Amino acid sequence: MIARHSCDHHLRSLKPQKYRLRNRIFYLLDTSPDYDEWDNSLGRSVCGWARQIGQNAKKLAPGWYHSVSVPAGASETEIVAQIIKDTSPLLVEDLLEATAHLAGLGDESSVEWGEIEAVMPAHEPDYEERLDLQRELAGLWAEIKDLPQSQRIALLLNLRDEQGCSALASFPALAIASMRQIAETLGMPATELAAMWNRLPISDLEIGKRLNLERQQIINLRKAARQRLARRRAGNMTPLSTSSTNRGGINRAIPEKSSRG
Repeated sequence: MIARHSCDHHLRSLKPQKYRLRNRIFYLLDTSPDYDEWDNSLGRSVCGWARQIGQNAKKLAPGWYHSVSVPAGASETEIVAQIIKDTSPLLVEDLLEATAHLAGLGDESSVEWGEIEAVMPAHEPDYEERLDLQRELAGLWAEIKDLPQSQRIALLLNLRDEQGCSALASFPALAIASMRQIAETLGMPATELAAMWNRLPISDLEIGKRLNLERQQIINLRKAARQRLARRRAGNMTPLSTSSTNRGGINRAIPEKSSRG
């Protein structure tokens, strides 16, 4: 997780404005009822109108976005709307490239080293700390496996650490549960979990589609899962939560409410 955060911040330092744009566009795709995002047969992210889910992205010629007409001073939301109107469905990476170009984004600023240091642990966890953390997470994992499957899915596929990254990586990293075991807990093939691993955490909208439920129902399932874990692990959750900031950002959010619901 430390390496992942460091690499993430390094990429931000190369193109910080485009990185921030990427996050804003993914948020727009996740929250808009008109748009959606899905994977094609090659595992690449495609986006477009929600009614087009499952369709393949169009093959676009180099520089295609020069023909997209947007008024001067158009907002990012307006630019995305025009691109999707003209070219949907398209690869998410094509949408990002076109929006950055049409919005006139540059990358003259850089990220300070202090921002990278902020996600590094204050010290290397010693052997006893690592054992304590493993015991806490092992007990937590056992409780998660006892949840109803719909609650497990709502909780784990949206599980985030303090940096907004998937906290599921903590379990394989500390030998608590392998990816195959996590997949079994989620009730899906290991190959399916592996294909979506780099996209985790996924939005409530996408989880809802997997379970054929509304977004609010997913939020309610996750809330119920957290409350049940908090009740059953009442005396054991606090030490893990309060010490996690010194342990490389290992997830402290399980008994709390997700930052994005």
